[in-house]
Amino acid sequence: MTAGGHSPTALVVTQHRSTLQRGAVALGAAGLEVRALDTLEALDEAPPAALVLLDLDLARSVGVSDLVARARATGSAAVLVVGAQDAPQRLMEALALPGVDHLVPKRGTAGNPPLGPDELAVFTAARRLVGRGGGDLGTYLTRGAPIHRLTLNASEQRARAIGRLSDYLAALHVAEQRRIALELAAEELLMNAIYDAPCDEAGAPRHAHLDRQRPVDLEPGEEVELTWGCDGHSFAMGVVDPFGALEKRHVMARLRLAAAGTLAPVAGSGGAGLGMAMVHRVVNQLVFTVTPHRRTEVIAIMRLAGSHKDNMEAGTAVHFHFEAAP
Repeated sequence: MTAGGHSPTALVVTQHRSTLQRGAVALGAAGLEVRALDTLEALDEAPPAALVLLDLDLARSVGVSDLVARARATGSAAVLVVGAQDAPQRLMEALALPGVDHLVPKRGTAGNPPLGPDELAVFTAARRLVGRGGGDLGTYLTRGAPIHRLTLNASEQRARAIGRLSDYLAALHVAEQRRIALELAAEELLMNAIYDAPCDEAGAPRHAHLDRQRPVDLEPGEEVELTWGCDGHSFAMGVVDPFGALEKRHVMARLRLAAAGTLAPVAGSGGAGLGMAMVHRVVNQLVFTVTPHRRTEVIAIMRLAGSHKDNMEAGTAVHFHFEAAP
């Protein structure tokens, strides 16, 4: 509750029953009071809220920028967009807009109606947004799940780190297809942190121009940390660098090109290189937490429960959290 004794409010703007049900459960569990709106006219008259959950399928004839503008016009603190995956460019267009830092696709396969957004992805985002949840790796796993850590200070240590991760996944009997995908994702995240993220005092990238086969040593205080853990339902891993150079626009440039079916590498991306699009394709949730000039953490989460095919068809939630230095 707030200091006045009232819970923060969330507006759920949708005509899709499953989206309302799943969204309301997740937001209510996160401690928000849910108000359901089923028209844009009702949204226009709504008071400010802590969060607007905006269904992009509410009015597909309305442009994404117009929908988001009407949600932001309420004066609400944050906007989380949801939508069916048959229009991936529409989803990415919304996420790229100012004031939209959270996207959760609706679950479901191409041959079935969408089932609404993933409740856990909505819950964890909402908890953080209202200051009731942290952002470390343990936030995205069942409480008490062991977290494993490795520190790297050179690019040549990647193979050892990924070997340790692979041994862990093999010990859990994670299916080979999933294990290979996670190993590739870890490789990409580590390369981004070691090659793309480091900057000089002027903010210019130091290693982004180098071939990825060229060894790089990090200075004391520039070490990269790899963490991972599993709770039996999901596997999560995170990579932390001490530069805080990642920018949302760099990530979105890759994801939007991938959604359009075209992708080309661009140097100097602050830890959001070409491989980030590949990571997005193989996991179910990506969480970026940036303290500018201080720290970047990228957390990737893959659901292990259920079939790999169904989990991949569930899509990938994406969240950006930008935090001030303490």
